[in-house]
Order: sequence, then C-alpha cells, then structure tokens
Amino acid sequence: AQNYWIIKSLNFINGGNVFDLQNHPRPDYPHFGSYLWGVFSSTSLLQHEYLGRIFYIYLFVLSIFSITSFMQVSNHYKIIIFIILIIIFKSNYIFNGYQEVLVFSYAAILSCFFIQFHKNIYNKKNIFLMAMTFFIIFWLKNEALIFSTIFFISIAFFNINKRFIFFGFLFILMILLRVLLYKTFGLENNFQSGNYENFLITDIDKYITLERLLIIFKHSIIAFFKIPIIIAMIISLLVINHYKQDTLSKIAILNFTLGISFIFCAYLFSNFPINFHVSSSIERMFLQLSGFNIVLVVLLINYLKLK
Repeated sequence: AQNYWIIKSLNFINGGNVFDLQNHPRPDYPHFGSYLWGVFSSTSLLQHEYLGRIFYIYLFVLSIFSITSFMQVSNHYKIIIFIILIIIFKSNYIFNGYQEVLVFSYAAILSCFFIQFHKNIYNKKNIFLMAMTFFIIFWLKNEALIFSTIFFISIAFFNINKRFIFFGFLFILMILLRVLLYKTFGLENNFQSGNYENFLITDIDKYITLERLLIIFKHSIIAFFKIPIIIAMIISLLVINHYKQDTLSKIAILNFTLGISFIFCAYLFSNFPINFHVSSSIERMFLQLSGFNIVLVVLLINYLKLK
C-alpha cells in the first residue's frame, strides 16, 4: 500500500489526473481504489490521507451487513453472525489501504445482487446493476478482473440460452472498454509487469514441479487459518454439494473451484521467486476470493435454517 496505492492516491489529492498515472509506479495496476482514497481524503474536514481509508472500512462493514441480511435467521442471529464475521476478518489489511478490502467489499455486494436476482437474472434492470458492480471491480485489481470473469463464466455455464446473450455481450463490452481506456490513458495492459509476459510454454516443465506445488500448498494452509472464512466456505461447499443441488448452489460451487484453481495457477506459472511471491500475497488473494464466494456461507446457513 505504501509503495503503490498511496502514491496513486496522492496523485489525485495533489491535483493530478488519470493521465499522470503513467509516470507513477506500476502503471499496469488499476486506480479506482486510490481515486476513492484521494476523494475522501480531500473532501474530509481535516484532509488527512488516512481519512480516505475510513471509506474502505465503511464499505467493508456495509458489505458484511448486506451479506447477513440475506441469511434466513432472526435479527438476533444476524447481529451475532455479523459480529462474528467482523471478528474473523479483523486484519491490518482493513486499515492499511490495501485494495483487496475494496475487492472483497464490492464482490460481496455483487454476491448480494446475485442472490437477490438469480431467479430473474434476465431482467434488464437486474443485469445493469450487476454489470455496473462488475465494472467497478475491474478497476480495483487486475486479479479481481479474473475473479469477476470466473464468476461470470460460472453464471453463464448454468444459464446458456438466448436470454443470457445480452448479459454476456455487456460483460465482454466492459472488458474491451477497460482495455481501450487503459490505452487512452497511456497505462500498461499487462496483468503483472515483469512477470507473466516472460512465461514460455516451452519451459512449462520448469514451472510444474513438486517443490513449487508444495510451497503453494503450504502457504495456502497457513492463509486458511489467517482468513478462516475460507475454511467456512470449504465446509459450506462440501455440505451443500452433498445435500443441496439447486442452480444457485451449483454456480457457487463452480465459482469457488475455479477461483482456487486460478490462484494455484497464478503462482505456479509465476516468474517471481516462488516462495517470496506466495508468502507475501496469497493471504490477500484469498481475501479477494472470499468476497466472490461468501454466498456459500449464506447458502449453508439458509439450508440449516430450513432443516
């Protein structure tokens, strides 16, 4: 956050614009989160930069509250679950300006839209709300764009028909618009500069090794205990996969499975030192993943309530 995100934020606080970002570190990283950081810092009475990060905390708490509102339990239990989730997610990431907090928050809100609209996903108003949330997420983190695409693919896999074409067309159009705007602003369209553009398919045997797999697996287990909501999601996945087989559950299970697969592949084919790359970022990757998959916990609680 100190190396990249606050610098982009200070660009906006000091009167810079999007075109100026090409002269700052990591022009390949999205900037909407830093823009929000700058806006809420500038419009606060004291105009301290950390006041901009308070919006991150507000949005995070709002997203947790929104998720609990879809649980089919009494208000007393909703309050208890809300407090438990806040405690589970207690982390320095929430306060230090990491963009993963925004990704989680908007992804959780996207999950709420999806829960609410899955029975009438073809309504144009519903599609528009989901599409706009997708588009916001595109501008937070590069990997969030991948998680969003996985979420969309999971929805599309169980909704392959003519009525879904409009949603699919809109989603592809938004991705193309992001690429176009990046070129317009003079920013780089790389997923992670200095890393994946150096990948060679001819060297694939150097990436897929037991040593690399064990490193990823080890740090994944450590990250699970640092973000225990992932463990809750895995338990939820196993339960609903065994007892509940409706379309919403199938979409949630596929989305989580593809998301985990993406994380493993992202590290497996990384050209950065594998141990450093995984240990320094996998916890934040799982934080993003949890936002797109927290619906699994909602489904489990609702299923247990019905039973």
